[in-house]
Amino acid sequence: MEQLEISEKMLAMAEASGMSKDELVNLLTGAEDVPQELLEIFERIADSTAEVVQEG
Repeated sequence: MEQLEISEKMLAMAEASGMSKDELVNLLTGAEDVPQELLEIFERIADSTAEVVQEG
């Protein structure tokens, strides 16, 4: 099995959005279908990331 490296920053953003590390791994690897709730969390992470990039 291929090893997945998750940065501390990525994990912190996921956890701040209510996503567990296991949910993040499942999302990134496509290990299972992504439930709608998880997609919404991912969208919040993306929005937050976009804001940080714009501010930076």
